[in-house]
Amino acid sequence: MGRELKTFGLEVIFSDYRRLVWLNNNGISFSKFYIDYKGNKINLNTISILTPLFYNKFFINQTYKLEEKNLEKFILRNKIDMIFTHKYFKPIIKILKKYKIKLILFSGDEDFSKEWFDFARESDFVFCASEYGFKIHKEKGIKAEILRYAVDDKIFKPIRKNKILDFVFIGRNLYDRENKISKMIFPLIKNYGKRVHLFGFGWEKFRNICSVHEPVIWYLQPLIYSYSKISLNVHRSSLYVVNLRTYETLACKTFLLSDYGNELGKLFENKRDLVMVDEKEIIEVAQYYLDNEIERDKIAANGYEKVIKNHTFKQRAKQVYDVIKLL
Repeated sequence: MGRELKTFGLEVIFSDYRRLVWLNNNGISFSKFYIDYKGNKINLNTISILTPLFYNKFFINQTYKLEEKNLEKFILRNKIDMIFTHKYFKPIIKILKKYKIKLILFSGDEDFSKEWFDFARESDFVFCASEYGFKIHKEKGIKAEILRYAVDDKIFKPIRKNKILDFVFIGRNLYDRENKISKMIFPLIKNYGKRVHLFGFGWEKFRNICSVHEPVIWYLQPLIYSYSKISLNVHRSSLYVVNLRTYETLACKTFLLSDYGNELGKLFENKRDLVMVDEKEIIEVAQYYLDNEIERDKIAANGYEKVIKNHTFKQRAKQVYDVIKLL
């Protein structure tokens, strides 16, 4: 997003202790990344890049203390006019008011607590990832607009046409996905076994019944998607936000088999751009598209075209710019 905002003449400065932001800012070459696939084991061959993977409360608290201590110096040194954040950070309000700096928030529907809304009321504008989130903020008198998730098509893009993995799910086994996972993914595991590949934390206990792999850092995920015949998508407990996995899979021109979501059908046409199923039909539908490569590829291509046309960071950056230039 920051890279795209720069095209509008804005100077964008990243402050993030948890990501190697320069990778996304400068782009990644995938030419040296490849997969060895033998005996249901995947080896990612790439240069190792050190980045913290565990963010406990101590780490977060120390980060916030460091931010609070240095934020005022950071703002003055870089002549900041506006701060865009998605994290609740109350100490920032006093500093921003002191220097009359605009505060823009992004709500991914992850936090609807009293603390968040108190924070949001102090902001100048809130972008919401769903119609539901927008409605709640608007009802509370908070200036807001819908800004859905999107994809960085400089990173997530088709890489290879050789589809060697039948079913892939990239994501953690989170408690608020458990019900859907048990209904959507477990039947596939029971039916296809090791042909189902799970990447992420929390899958260790399933190693004996399917193919479980270590978490894949985000800039390698396009490689996994590009090697996959079918990417599985399970949303978290919220039925409203269309998750990042949707856009990222389609941007790699990979067929997406997803659960239903309230807003997913408003953005993508079922059985044209992707396929949505419930637990009663998951095996039948999965086998049908596994057997019908031409139809599967046609749907994947349609989904790719729609994402690239409507749901990249380029389109979202234009939307953000149109709002902030009026503040």
